Amino acid sequence: MDAAAAAASAAAEQARRRELRERVRIGGSLFVGALIGMAVGSLFDRASLQIILTGADGLSYSPFEVEVVYACGVLGLALGYPVAILSAKFSAMWLCVFGSVGSTMGFLLLWSATMNHGWYKDKAVLFALYNFIAGHSLAYLYHTSLVINMKNLKPKIGLASVALNGPVVISAVTLWLIVQHMRLLFLVQLGLSVVASFAGIAMLRAKKSTSTRPTFNTARRRTAADVRALTTPAYEYAPSDTESLDDVSADEVDEPPPPPPTACDREPLATMERRRALELWALSWRMQRPMWAFALAAAAASPMSTEQYAAPELRVALAALAAILTALYVDAFDAMPRGNVLLFVLCARCIVLAVAVGDRGLRGIDGALDVSSGMVLGVLWVLIPVIMREKFGSRRLVYVWSTTLLVYVVVCAVQTALSLWLFNRHSAGAVCLGIQCPLLISMFRLALTLCSMIWSCGLASY
Repeated sequence: MDAAAAAASAAAEQARRRELRERVRIGGSLFVGALIGMAVGSLFDRASLQIILTGADGLSYSPFEVEVVYACGVLGLALGYPVAILSAKFSAMWLCVFGSVGSTMGFLLLWSATMNHGWYKDKAVLFALYNFIAGHSLAYLYHTSLVINMKNLKPKIGLASVALNGPVVISAVTLWLIVQHMRLLFLVQLGLSVVASFAGIAMLRAKKSTSTRPTFNTARRRTAADVRALTTPAYEYAPSDTESLDDVSADEVDEPPPPPPTACDREPLATMERRRALELWALSWRMQRPMWAFALAAAAASPMSTEQYAAPELRVALAALAAILTALYVDAFDAMPRGNVLLFVLCARCIVLAVAVGDRGLRGIDGALDVSSGMVLGVLWVLIPVIMREKFGSRRLVYVWSTTLLVYVVVCAVQTALSLWLFNRHSAGAVCLGIQCPLLISMFRLALTLCSMIWSCGLASY
């Protein structure tokens, strides 16, 4: 009796220790994700980039050149497709190593460019290239952390999304408030990326298991039928028997690959190609609603480099609050439509923009625009990755989220080009004068937000 009680006590102690280790591992993973989110969010800091590229010694870039440097950094982050491809051959730890090396090199080049007095005066292309290297290297850390955290915290994927994407929203304004000398901003970004990548590498080395490999690879899972086929005659088991040997639950496998076709049901090559093209078209059609809702609303809520924050502290607070409340809504009300909260904040944003269009000189309207845009970004960056994870699965998450960010970059580029060419009183092609230019920009953003609301109406069924 004593032996049985001792064995039960030992088993309970082991279970408690395993649970404690799992909690520590998940907490560490969320902390690493938050650091990565802070580093990624610095890529969206147009205001600080404007100060650096126009106020550093020997640098006096035009607003157009500043926007090109900014767009190249975000474009590097959006081109995360190699992350999904390399994950089939390399573990998550090696993806973090790639990201660490590249981001260190990119941010060091950016920082060194601000210290060379006058040499980079007419070399904005090099600045853009350095920012692209830094952004694309951070993509390896960002997408890997996104997939792993959503897998580890399933079904609480709202918490995983806010831990990574919440800092993305508030990082730009937070660094703008904290870093007094803008020349040190690239060093701060370098420190964030290095600490995050080394912490991630240390955690992944400490637990070498299949759970550390992101699940967005397309490697075929080994099945019991594959094993028995080596030793058992074919007539002793059904060819459709494909129970998995992997120690994972059924809900972790989003779309297990079908068994290999037999000689009698193989399709002609042309038919297979047509079927794959139809599947790709169907996937692109299904992802249009969340993709365009994010791209249009985020572009309309992102301030340009020539715009300064009117209420930065309040913007940070309400953006963080909106991100946290969105995560709580996603995890607590699993049966509720995801698009409701997005429609609510977009309606509030449209009201503020409509007031700004009606009376652009109204007192406090700039602060209201800042706060409403921060709330929209807080909801978008947390909600849309969750929708795409639930709708398309973890294996396609990197592809669809990278495509969404790529569309966002294109929409931002179009908005910036129109704003700098048509809605800038210093431009040769300006169609406005004086206070009319900010008014036209507000009208254009109102139109983008209304279009985003139209796409968001389709998310009510998600």
